[in-house]
Amino acid sequence: MHGDVGIQTERIRCGDVALECTVAGNPDQPLAVLLHGFPESRHSWRHQIGMLAQRYQVVAPDLRGYGNSDRPHEIRAYRVDRLAADIRHLVAACGRSTATVVGHDWGGAIAWTLAIDDARLAHGEHGVVGGTAGQPLLERLVVMNCPHPARFARTVRLSAAQQSRSAYFGFFLLPVVPEWLLALGDFTVLEHLIQWSLGDRDIESVFGPCFRDRFAAALGDPRSLNAALNYYRAAILHADELRARYASDAPRITCPTMVVWGEDDPALGIELIDDLAPLFAHGAPRIERLPRCGHWVQQEAPERVNALLADFL
Repeated sequence: MHGDVGIQTERIRCGDVALECTVAGNPDQPLAVLLHGFPESRHSWRHQIGMLAQRYQVVAPDLRGYGNSDRPHEIRAYRVDRLAADIRHLVAACGRSTATVVGHDWGGAIAWTLAIDDARLAHGEHGVVGGTAGQPLLERLVVMNCPHPARFARTVRLSAAQQSRSAYFGFFLLPVVPEWLLALGDFTVLEHLIQWSLGDRDIESVFGPCFRDRFAAALGDPRSLNAALNYYRAAILHADELRARYASDAPRITCPTMVVWGEDDPALGIELIDDLAPLFAHGAPRIERLPRCGHWVQQEAPERVNALLADFL
């Protein structure tokens, strides 16, 4: 961490759920919201919070379903548009109308959704929960190792390689079995999967020596693991509607955007960040490819990621 940035834990009401958040920095500064992915928690931003809190008030929530944040039971409660609404309510609860959003993995999917909904609102569309027509939420957008939904939909349709990489989506759709398997032996199976994704990098060097405790804190309650997997189930079961809204007919993103991509990601091919310019109103976003780095980019290469964030933000 960088100096005394007043880091504390707060439980913040965000619409129909309350999210447990790490809050740091000066509330008089602009707001930055950090969104984690699966199967993690706000702890995944531990290398970035102190640095960003020098210039922002930083809020890093445990997303709905994780840790001590609220866990709705229904699968539809984990649709990405509902997850994005949580963040709109979070920004409003912080007394703000705009924020910079940084997202990784599922947090990146939520960040893309916020940006697309901003573009819809700019066109006077309604139906964005927590949004007001003509008023964008995002000041800047940073997405790490998560594809734009339109690019992902196209690539999965055309690429056998990405279809193979994404096959675990179908497994996660099964009831009960994924929860049982991933939780086996105090998350030993999940640990092996993450170690596989890291290649020859040691899991403790990336996730820290207490990573098992962190998994237990985020997912140790059986209902938490069920909620985390419901992100995938909701995406699949509501695919047609969400595809129409965020892939097929999505308006072009207008806010300044940077995409950071670990090139060694075994689940997401590097081609997913090709040809993004047509998805943006003002030309291609800034693309930063990190060689010798995999999916868990902000933890595998924190110094490089922090330098990119400091420069872009």
